[in-house]
Amino acid sequence: MTMFLKMLATESLIKVKSQVVSVCINFVKGLIEKNEEEEEESAKKHKDILTPYCNQLLQAIQDMLQLSIEQNYSPLQQETLGLLSTMAEVLADQFADHYTKFMPALKKILQITPAETTAQKDLRANCISAIAVILDSVKDQPELCRADALEITTALVSSLKTLEDTDPQVAAIQTAISLLAASLKDQFKPFLPELMESLFKDLKRDLDFKIVDAKEEELENAEDSEVQQIRLQIKGVEGAKTIQMNTTALENKISAIQVISQIAQAIGEHFADFIEPVAQEITKELMHDKYSSSVRKNSTKLCFVLIDCCNTNEAKVALLKLIAPHIVTEINARLPKLDFSSLKWLTKELQRSFNAVNMVRGVNFLSEDETSQLLDLCVKVLEQFQLDKEARLDQFETQKKKMDEED
Repeated sequence: MTMFLKMLATESLIKVKSQVVSVCINFVKGLIEKNEEEEEESAKKHKDILTPYCNQLLQAIQDMLQLSIEQNYSPLQQETLGLLSTMAEVLADQFADHYTKFMPALKKILQITPAETTAQKDLRANCISAIAVILDSVKDQPELCRADALEITTALVSSLKTLEDTDPQVAAIQTAISLLAASLKDQFKPFLPELMESLFKDLKRDLDFKIVDAKEEELENAEDSEVQQIRLQIKGVEGAKTIQMNTTALENKISAIQVISQIAQAIGEHFADFIEPVAQEITKELMHDKYSSSVRKNSTKLCFVLIDCCNTNEAKVALLKLIAPHIVTEINARLPKLDFSSLKWLTKELQRSFNAVNMVRGVNFLSEDETSQLLDLCVKVLEQFQLDKEARLDQFETQKKKMDEED
């Protein structure tokens, strides 16, 4: 790190400075990203390696940000914003000491950067992401960031109306807003109607999945389109076929579900006015999406969040009675296919949804038949998992090759 800091201070070529900043990003991320096997204490020690360099690194980031603005050099701006976001995540609430050094410069980048070319849109998206991460890092110090959070949220929510679906700023804004909700809490509520209108639009997007006759000219133009295509030549079927789907619509749909979940978790009971509309939307179609397991999984995980946002136990029970049958339907659909991956998270989310309701002794919200059917289903799932486990153990015992750790 000492060598990187020296190069940032002495190197004359701005292109080389950009590359050094890029290396710093990978270095810092490599220290803070925890592996599954890594203990929490070990991960903390890795982060502590950065401590002696934090002040110098942040000063270098400030200098690079200023240089990139003065020379209007987009590659250095992009890399510097990425490193700034990473450092804000590392320092968390300790970033407050550096807040006033960076926020004015970031706001200036948004003010002076047009949104005409793809590079400009990408730069604005990265800047929005950096602003959101910084505001999230100091969210427990409202006296420092509340005014900026309100100003930026107002601007971002308004801009959603004017952006095209394929604009990279859309995803950045939606993610940023979910972080800003955690900063503003109850003050975020006035922004919900306008924001939810945009998110509901994304939830209802048509993926336009279809199989059609392949046309050479369409395949040639596919790279420039938001509709992704795969060409197939099937034996016994006349002519080549093309499978196509609007992947931008799919990405927007998944992002909208995740953003709604994050906002609901951040503001809790203040989300009450939108609990029922969101629940109706996800149970109507999203939890049973025919094409995307990510849509099904994310919308099902949203159920617990919605129940937890209800301000009375009666409301929680009513919502559980609406949602639970749809989770059960999906479990019944996945069980014959032995889709154990889906069964695992479906049963977990069903359990979490029940746990979100305060069970009162003597008060039943499931009939005797419903309780019996649910218990029978749980037994069937458990039996299938047990049979699968036994089959796998038998396979291991009969294998002639030596088993490795992955096996």
